Amino acid sequence: MKTPKLVLLVLTLSLFSAAGAHASQQLVASPNQPAFDSAKRALDRADADAAITMLTALRPPLRRDGDIAQYASLLCRAHHQNGDYAAAIKACSEALDTRIAHWGDYNNRGAAKLMLGDARGAIDDLRKANALRPGVSAVRRNLARAIKAEARATRVAGN
Repeated sequence: MKTPKLVLLVLTLSLFSAAGAHASQQLVASPNQPAFDSAKRALDRADADAAITMLTALRPPLRRDGDIAQYASLLCRAHHQNGDYAAAIKACSEALDTRIAHWGDYNNRGAAKLMLGDARGAIDDLRKANALRPGVSAVRRNLARAIKAEARATRVAGN
């Protein structure tokens, strides 16, 4: 069986806290931003192992919700790149637990769920992603694939 190609988004994460920030608030750059940037570059080179190593070294001292969310989102992307979809789901869930719902985390968790055969869970996450950020082609493509996978599973179960 041919594995569908899913679109895992390259997340551009803000420095906002879990509670969000207003335009009038002054943003303070994270001291961990250089490490996050290095991990992003490693992922852009498809070197997920290097990104995981960098991110894992950061985890214990992270205290700011924005840092934890960025760490978890990047870790989700790295595990997804490595094909470790269960770990990707766990990392995306941590990002979603840490901050206001982010459409990219829902997309990436949905894509990982679909890869593990959980079409219904994927559809739920991908619909949330689409509601938060309508019109993103990657989300629409992943949602269409999840709906097709669920339809196939339903046909197979009915026969």
